[in-house]
Amino acid sequence: AFEAWVRQAVLDNNLDAMVNYRSLAPAAQRAHPTQEHFLPLLVALGAQRAGDTVQGLEGGVTYGMLSMHSFMWGQTGQV
Repeated sequence: AFEAWVRQAVLDNNLDAMVNYRSLAPAAQRAHPTQEHFLPLLVALGAQRAGDTVQGLEGGVTYGMLSMHSFMWGQTGQV
């Protein structure tokens, strides 16, 4: 549920939800008991440029619990 929530929030460019993911996302504490592996996604969101589009890259799940889902940002036609 956490991965699906994050994926949708990123694809919707819902920055407010992403910044407040600890209180809004389902099972956020369980998925990320500490934040060091999640915060780089917020940096990437903040680095996007006006007009960038985002694409989700399915990476599967490793060890039955570790999401390898990634995102790629770029200008239309370059993503």
